[in-house]
Amino acid sequence: MKKEAFIKKTSSVLSIRNTAILLGVGMSGFHLYTGIFGSLEALKQGSIHLVFALVLVFLIFPAKKESEKKYLAWCDWALVLASIASLGYILINFDYIAFDRFRFVTSVLLIEKVFGITLIILVLEAARRTIGLFLAIVASLFIVYTFFGPYLPGLLRHPGVSLENFIDLQYLGDGGLFGTPLMISATYIVLFIIFGAFMLKTGFGEFITDVATGLTGRRRGGPAKVAVISSAGFGTISGAGSANVAVTGTFTIPLMKKVGFAPHFAAGVEAAASTGGEIMPPIMGAAAFLMAKYTGISYIQIIKHAAIPAILYFAAVYFQVDLEAAKTGIRGLSKDELPPWKDKALSYLHLIPPIVMLLFLMIIGRTAFFAVTASIIGIILMSFLRKSTSLTLKSFIAALADGARGALVVAVACALSGLVVGCIYQSGIGVRFTSLVVSLSGGQVVIALIAAMISAIILGMGMPISPAYILMVALIIPAIVKLGVAPLAAHLFCIYFCRASLVTPPVAISAYVAAGIAKAPMAKTGWTAFRLGLASFIVPFAFVYSQTLLLIGHPFDIIISVITALIGVYALAIGLEGYWSFPLNILQRSAAITAAVLTIFPGWQTDLLGVACLAILYIWQRFLRKPVKSP
Repeated sequence: MKKEAFIKKTSSVLSIRNTAILLGVGMSGFHLYTGIFGSLEALKQGSIHLVFALVLVFLIFPAKKESEKKYLAWCDWALVLASIASLGYILINFDYIAFDRFRFVTSVLLIEKVFGITLIILVLEAARRTIGLFLAIVASLFIVYTFFGPYLPGLLRHPGVSLENFIDLQYLGDGGLFGTPLMISATYIVLFIIFGAFMLKTGFGEFITDVATGLTGRRRGGPAKVAVISSAGFGTISGAGSANVAVTGTFTIPLMKKVGFAPHFAAGVEAAASTGGEIMPPIMGAAAFLMAKYTGISYIQIIKHAAIPAILYFAAVYFQVDLEAAKTGIRGLSKDELPPWKDKALSYLHLIPPIVMLLFLMIIGRTAFFAVTASIIGIILMSFLRKSTSLTLKSFIAALADGARGALVVAVACALSGLVVGCIYQSGIGVRFTSLVVSLSGGQVVIALIAAMISAIILGMGMPISPAYILMVALIIPAIVKLGVAPLAAHLFCIYFCRASLVTPPVAISAYVAAGIAKAPMAKTGWTAFRLGLASFIVPFAFVYSQTLLLIGHPFDIIISVITALIGVYALAIGLEGYWSFPLNILQRSAAITAAVLTIFPGWQTDLLGVACLAILYIWQRFLRKPVKSP
């Protein structure tokens, strides 16, 4: 009892909330400092980034999801101290670890083994608290496999790894916990998250919603169109599907219900649109930075190549919303219901230059690291040009704290992903898995792509897009590249399907968040979101077979491909909604979906067939129509 009283008394003096804010400000401050003056050595930068992340996780996230964290329990104190000790050892002994010892030659000390094992356990527990059990279990299985390989049969067998070599790689080197994923998190990703936090604190998120409302609110089904456009806009500065739902959905879902959309449809629209933020440049759920590192393609090139597929996705959702509104006779907002969006737009125009500067600096060849830091400074300075957007001391501190908190999941996920990649490297399972996929596909690209699609969706169900994509890089992508798929297309293909899990039942997380806001049935919302996001299951196959949709090829071919693909996603919307001026029967819907597939896939032969199919459907609807009941 005395121990509990002491803990409560201590926690009341230094509350968890205030301590977390203080540490969050410190974490963001550190990354802004390195953004301005240059990052530290990889192992040092990663260690500081990870120690901030782990301490904040054990302060903020409770051991049990259902429990409320009123004070810091003794076990959380122990985890905090263990995090500081295990990472502090690396920082204190950095010169010895980085320069004096030789990898896999110098003996690993007992204390290094203890701290290495401790850190791995801490990262697993942090992942369990922030992301869920799935990623922690996956990582644990890879660890077990690394040690027990000699006892396994067939293709799974490998020579095994000693504890000393395992700790040498995972804890004392840059190929495990402190590998590429964590370094990207500790440099690019965290700064872009801080960038988004400052944009939101200036009110830019409200500006996006207000402009979207003004532009589309009065059209039929206006609030649903507002959800699509505002989610696309918010996705450019956030890139987190569930967060996008929480921010824009609280405004758009009640509006959609107000004008007559069913709760499950309103929630499905918001979920499908919000998860588009994960594939919407420039942030793309942080996957763009990882992809730049793994492919060797510049970040600015990646967001250029990813632009058209993202636009096609949002266009498909928009078209379905429009046809649903036409089918059900749902109106838009009245003039009185619209916000004074024009005046608001003018009051936020001064915040656009920092965004333009971000893209301009990267286009002229400056690193994303430098560009985003300069843009953050630009946002802070430009915010003071108007009183309505100026950052107070309170909002400035809140932006720093929010940026750090937003980086926690990514930091933990990237650390654990690096551990898994290290296990794959030491066990050699990556090479064998690639050979297995190639062998099972029989050399057929489409079979390998379907296997990649299923794998990405399954991985994405239990973890954020970044770690799911990293595992695809280690296990699947080499196989489909070996079969002849261009690396750029292969990587984007897997990113799309890692994201698709957010709206794919049974684990459609973003859909369930939206269902909670709409008070709608979760299963029905999940399947509605899946239907609305179905374009993301077709477009990736299209750009794998022809890269014109990735803006690669002759300009004329690119223009034709984009136009026909837009026709295709409109045809897809017609088929899925079962309406085009009039209700469609089953045969007509099938014709529309066939036309969609033919026109989305680039190539003049398929385009002609698809357009002809759609023209026949139009004539059938307009001149040969018989009254039918909407399915």
